[in-house]
Amino acid sequence: MKKVMLIGNSEIVIYNFRLEFIEALIKQGYEVYLAFPYGTRADELIKMGCRYYDISIDRHGKNVLKDLKLLNQYHKLIKKILPDIVFTFTIKPTIYGAIACRQCHIPCIPTITGLGSSLNNGVLLSKLISKLYRFSLKKVPLIFFQNKENQKYFWRQNIWRGNSQRVMGSGVNLEKFPLYDFPPISPKIHFLFIGRIMREKGINELLDAIKILRSRYSNIELHLCGFLEEDYANQIKKMERDRMLIYHGMVDDIRYLIKQAHCIVLPSYHEGMSNALLEAASCGRPLIASDVPGCKEIIIESENGFLVSPADSISLKKAMEKFILLDYGSMKAMGINSRHFVEKHFDRKDIVSAYMKQIKLLNEE
Repeated sequence: MKKVMLIGNSEIVIYNFRLEFIEALIKQGYEVYLAFPYGTRADELIKMGCRYYDISIDRHGKNVLKDLKLLNQYHKLIKKILPDIVFTFTIKPTIYGAIACRQCHIPCIPTITGLGSSLNNGVLLSKLISKLYRFSLKKVPLIFFQNKENQKYFWRQNIWRGNSQRVMGSGVNLEKFPLYDFPPISPKIHFLFIGRIMREKGINELLDAIKILRSRYSNIELHLCGFLEEDYANQIKKMERDRMLIYHGMVDDIRYLIKQAHCIVLPSYHEGMSNALLEAASCGRPLIASDVPGCKEIIIESENGFLVSPADSISLKKAMEKFILLDYGSMKAMGINSRHFVEKHFDRKDIVSAYMKQIKLLNEE
């Protein structure tokens, strides 16, 4: 029986966005091995028949010794299992997973899910990450990119000029995220932010914008959900006490919040391909997001949402105000346009097919 391994930096990366891929592998008789830090979803994957290994990762850390330890963990695990192919997702699993695969002479197919903050924060760190990518990816047969700009960046920096294929993000499960009825706009218009509460997700600009808008419009409400970084804990608590927003914490099933929302807002500085926007669009919700790779591909200006300048609270405020002033029918039409757009371009079945095709090609070689 053929063995396929998936490596990621969290259960969200593997369970939320690769579940259909895992199901397709199991259906076709593959043994599936998973390596990521433990989360409760790991137990569900084990019940499905996957073999799971808990690999701890310091996701944002820059400690060389910890990263060498991670490389050693991957090497030992891959040498023990000897999978026929390894798929990697996110930065550290891709860099160190690909190196470990090369050491063990195992084919590795990375998916570049975004460039992350490391390539946007300082010249020295950017150069180091680029060199690590260049070294680790030397022998991979193919790289999947989730957006065109990331693909161009790898070409410009001479990180990768070999065989590559673009997939439209992780796609979205259109059945799991169905078209919901558009909610009434009385008594409140609900804006929803889904993501990590951190600077690079544009949270500063969003909080600035909502302060201005709340002083003008009493009929709006901002809802936040996602991991709350410590730097923002006091500010979010204070704004919640002042009834400027509602923070829902970490949410396992985001659908009930999307169902209640009128518009999803993501003023992020960079994305691979925003799953939050894709899932909300699939449910028939208008979108407001930054005009950056990973967001702009999902929005057709004034058709299913509005694009804003990144790191610009005034631009964001104007777009949110433009949405507030729309009539109910226009809001609803935008949401329907979102659904039609993802149905046509972002069906997860297409991404699963692309992965399965590459496995078939490697098996034939």
